[in-house]
Amino acid sequence: MKSFNKIILMTLMFLFMRTVGNAQVTSLWESSSTYGDKGTLYMFGNTAVQYYFVLDTVAKQCKIYNSDNFGVVSTMTLSSSLEYPHILVPDMNGNGQPEIVFQDYSTAGYSVRIRDAVTGAEIKAWKETANSYYLWSVFKSTGNSTVKISMYKTNMTTYLSSLVIFSLGVTSTTVQADSWDITKSSFRLDQNYPNPFNPSTTISFDIPEDATVKLIIYDELGRVVETLINDRRAAGHYDVPFNSRSLASGSYYYEVAAGKFTSAKKMLIVK
Repeated sequence: MKSFNKIILMTLMFLFMRTVGNAQVTSLWESSSTYGDKGTLYMFGNTAVQYYFVLDTVAKQCKIYNSDNFGVVSTMTLSSSLEYPHILVPDMNGNGQPEIVFQDYSTAGYSVRIRDAVTGAEIKAWKETANSYYLWSVFKSTGNSTVKISMYKTNMTTYLSSLVIFSLGVTSTTVQADSWDITKSSFRLDQNYPNPFNPSTTISFDIPEDATVKLIIYDELGRVVETLINDRRAAGHYDVPFNSRSLASGSYYYEVAAGKFTSAKKMLIVK
């Protein structure tokens, strides 16, 4: 009986090895060469990749690619070389296409724009000489499926800041309402503010439970350049200042690990 079981096991292992050995890895797509950045765009409340974007900061263009067939969905002209797409939101102008929320870092007074994902047409913009707008989150409250956007609004004379919230006038049933409750505690890592920056910025995150927390800064090669936190922290919200005086201009990454949660984001130092 033992010999028979051994034969069955060896046969299964052989078939598995043949299956793995016959797997074919094929190249599917390569984006056009460009100056700038590349990334993925997710629909609000959905973790499935919807689009890829490729930025050309020289031509001030953003190309949007479909994640299913990698075809070009749109080639849009941007207001500046530092306008970055962040997230997709439901159709706002009634043409059946999603919209893209952009953050523009081109001036001291940051601005936020919402563009049609296909035509590139500007649907809404928060751009003022007197105030800076910095994207905070897209969410919906418990019992209310209307999609909302929150931003930091900073007076460029007094530098006093407030949190402003606007309804986008569209609804989403992609996720349960309570999973985007603005008052609900959950793990979250926000984009550092300001970004790009010189020399100081703030990294904000929330942890839903007590945990050993690590906040580490990496360079583009994945080397640790600074550890800001490495200790036990209570559940709650944290704003951690970071000074980059010892670092050169360029792209860096910051990662927060807290218990079973881990998240990382990119930041840019401009000197």
